[in-house]
Amino acid sequence: MEEKQRPILYLLGILALLALAFLIFIFREPGSASPAADYGPPPDGDRAKVVWVYDGDTVKVEMRGREYDVRYIGVDTPERDQPYYDEAFDANMDMVKNETVILVQDVSDTDQYDRLLRYIYLRDGTFVNADLLRNGYGRTINIPPDVAY
Repeated sequence: MEEKQRPILYLLGILALLALAFLIFIFREPGSASPAADYGPPPDGDRAKVVWVYDGDTVKVEMRGREYDVRYIGVDTPERDQPYYDEAFDANMDMVKNETVILVQDVSDTDQYDRLLRYIYLRDGTFVNADLLRNGYGRTINIPPDVAY
């Protein structure tokens, strides 16, 4: 092989590896092969225990002797009749079921269904709202005035 052809072959090899990495990333399962995010310590908020998971973005918590339905701010996951509902539900369930979480209010207290609107954090600092989005289980939804994150 001539010296002039060697750099071209190296370049083609590098391009092939980049194309393979891109294809692996594009066709991966939602939530797989994602590095864990390091959010640091959780912010101050109300501590509550998750007692029920309704779907990918709504839970029931017990706090100060009462139960409340909580809707995650900024997250929209598939509904029961939509594709990937089960995956979003399972991801949320795996993260929060029976866990003590920290609820952080933005501007609004409740939505039109009387659910608390909150950002949800685990005690280790995991930002549940962001993790669901980062892992592909939902899409962002911005409803002013609750748009801090």
